[in-house]
Amino acid sequence: MSKEPDLWQAVIQLTREDADTATDWLTETNPDVLSVSAFEEIGGDYAVTVLLAEEPDRADFSALIEQALGHEPGFTLEPLENEDWVKRGLEDLKPVRAGRFHIHGSHDEPAPGGTHSLLIEAGEAFGTGQHPTTSGCLMALDDLLKRGVDGPVFDLGCGTGILSIAYASVTKLPVLGGDIDEPSVRFAKAAAEANGVGPLVDAVEATGFQHEAVREQAPFGLVMANVLAGPLISLAPDMRRFTRPGSYVILSGLLRHQSRAVEATYRGQGFVIGARYPLGEWMTLLLKR
Repeated sequence: MSKEPDLWQAVIQLTREDADTATDWLTETNPDVLSVSAFEEIGGDYAVTVLLAEEPDRADFSALIEQALGHEPGFTLEPLENEDWVKRGLEDLKPVRAGRFHIHGSHDEPAPGGTHSLLIEAGEAFGTGQHPTTSGCLMALDDLLKRGVDGPVFDLGCGTGILSIAYASVTKLPVLGGDIDEPSVRFAKAAAEANGVGPLVDAVEATGFQHEAVREQAPFGLVMANVLAGPLISLAPDMRRFTRPGSYVILSGLLRHQSRAVEATYRGQGFVIGARYPLGEWMTLLLKR
């Protein structure tokens, strides 16, 4: 007897506007939804892929989408067969080059000469370098380090700690990371040790700047925040409060069409645009106060 599949995948073809609406709606209203991603296809439409913890009732799922969009689009629904996802993930996880940084796993070949090697394994935390937002942050950090930047440095929403590790590896200076997810904090500290910068990288469980260790180090000379557009907008007043004049912030986790709203919000807090790093549908911003 074959084992029932653990996961189900639905794919919905939508316009860009509907894709944004459906992504927000499905993430917020359905507890069985594990993840939602949207990718632009040739022609401008988007394929919205929904990963579900169990097989949904087709009629109920269709009604849920119709409730969000006001119409009923077609969709495909299929099981994902059981597989060794860790092994599959490592096979798919290829080395990434972002500026002078070479991000790789222990299963990869050594980094080429002239690069800064960052060893990041696949795990529970976000930030293996594969996502364009992480690559964009590393490119912005690389450009900034070439010019020179003063600390202290805060990695807000540090995930794997990849940005903290990158900064410490190049400068040999301390950096503080913070994340709302306790496993990510543990992962970041372990990753820092694996990269030989454990004594330089500290990480705390924190929401934004709301932690004693974070406030003690403020005002910061550099804040790196790879989160989402909504939280970045909400954080703008604190970003000004906990940085000093002449400081830099690297913002990512936002789609290109969201960048205008983020830029406008930060301009209102006294920041100016230093550089933009578009990668696919994603955008990373380098701002100076």
